[in-house]
Amino acid sequence: MNITKQKRLTPPLGRLLCEADLISVSHLEVALRDQKDYSDLRLGEILTLRGWLKAKTVSFLIHEYPELLAQDRKLLIGECLSKAGLLTEEQIEELLIEQKWREARFGKLVVQYGWLKPKTVDFFANSLTQPVKPVEKVKSDLLKEIEAVLKSCQLNRKQCYIFKDFLGNHRDLDTEEVAGLRKIQDHLTQGRITIVD
Repeated sequence: MNITKQKRLTPPLGRLLCEADLISVSHLEVALRDQKDYSDLRLGEILTLRGWLKAKTVSFLIHEYPELLAQDRKLLIGECLSKAGLLTEEQIEELLIEQKWREARFGKLVVQYGWLKPKTVDFFANSLTQPVKPVEKVKSDLLKEIEAVLKSCQLNRKQCYIFKDFLGNHRDLDTEEVAGLRKIQDHLTQGRITIVD
């Protein structure tokens, strides 16, 4: 695809930046005034010189963004924000770990960490990313163990100590695990589960 056709597919840089909430309208107005005084500088260069944007972000929106819009291939949100220079690889790794732990959406975590504004995340998520696949909840080893005990109605002494320890310190457990442990505790009290050696 030639450059002229690409440029027609995407709005002007200033409008894109405002839509993505990467700059404010007042920043854009100041930069456009500066451009009149410094006609040899492009808008992106002025915004970068003023410290309002990274050069990598400007370059991404000018060169890669139009190409990506024209392609069928979509990016993961983390990949997209990294290419745009909005997140570092370290931030992405931290978010991916947190995402697995909390089973939360990547974009939501980016906003909660305060690294990007919601409108910025939405802009990239809606235009360049692939649809989110539902996250399959993986059962923890503890939950599998709890289910096995409830099914067999038997608990060995080692399991008893481990479960008791987990119940005493359940801040790292999810609600399903806590509920399962409490159910075992109730079944023990009622005599519905026997302790074996």
